[in-house]
Amino acid sequence: MRAVVEALQALRGVAQITAVTIVAELGTLSRFQTPRQLMGYSGLVASEFSSGNRIQRGGITKTGNAHLRRVLVESAWVYQHRPWIGGFLLQRQQGLDQEVKHIAWKAQWRLHTRYKKLSAAGKKKPQIVTESMREFSKDRYGVDVLKVEVPVNMKFVEGTKSFGGTKAYTKKEAIDLFHKAANVATKPFIYLSAGVSNAEFSETLELAGESGVKFNGVLCGRATWKDGIPVYAKHGAAAFRKWLETEGVKNINNVNSKLKAATSWHSIYGVELVHA
Repeated sequence: MRAVVEALQALRGVAQITAVTIVAELGTLSRFQTPRQLMGYSGLVASEFSSGNRIQRGGITKTGNAHLRRVLVESAWVYQHRPWIGGFLLQRQQGLDQEVKHIAWKAQWRLHTRYKKLSAAGKKKPQIVTESMREFSKDRYGVDVLKVEVPVNMKFVEGTKSFGGTKAYTKKEAIDLFHKAANVATKPFIYLSAGVSNAEFSETLELAGESGVKFNGVLCGRATWKDGIPVYAKHGAAAFRKWLETEGVKNINNVNSKLKAATSWHSIYGVELVHA
C-alpha cells in the first residue's frame, strides 16, 4: 500500500493525508474494473431521470463513501489552474517511476482541459438564448408568447446556492445577461424550468426578479414534481401522492412566491382589463 500512497502523491492536489485517505477508503483499487465503477462507489457520477427515449442528467448522486468523495472533490479544485510542476509537487515526485510521473502530468492536462470546456459550455448559453429570443420575436413566425430558458446556467454563477464550483460568470454578470436577453425581445416571454430542481429554479427566478427584467411568467413541470420520482419508485403510488400533497405543494408555492416579480403581458399588446 505504501507504493500506492506514494504514487498517488504524484498527482497535483493529492498530498500525504489525501493519498492515505483514498487508499484507506478504497482498499485495493484493482477491485474496480472501470473508472466509472470507482466514481459510482464515491457517489461522483451524475444522477439520471429517464422518460421514454429522453434522459435528463442531474447533479451527482452523493451516494456511497462520503469521506472519500469529500477528499476527491477538494483535490479536484486545483485543476482549474494551468498545468504546472514545482514546489511541493516536484518534491513529492522525486524518486518516483517515470511512468507514474507521466500519468500524473497527463492527468493535469486532461482535467484542466475538461474544466475549461465546462466553463466554456456555461458561457455559450447566454448567446444561444439571446439570439433565439431575437429571432423568434420577428413577426414572420407568428409567435405571441416566447417560451425560453433563462439566459444563464445557475450552476456556473459564482455566489449562488446552485453554484457547482466552475465559474462562468459572476452574479452581476449574470444579471447583465438577463437584461441583454430581455432587451432583444419584442414579445412577451415566460421562463421554462428546463428540468432543473425546484431549489435551482426558485433561485433562478429570484435572480430574474433582482435583475428587474419584465418576464411574464413561467412554465414548469419537473421543477415541482421530479424529486418525488424516487419516492414513487421505492414506495409506490400512494407514497408519491402523499409526497405531492406535501412536498409537491411546497414546491409549487416556492415558485409562486417568486412570481411576484413577473409582469402582465397586457401592456405589451395594449390590452386593457375591463372589470365588471
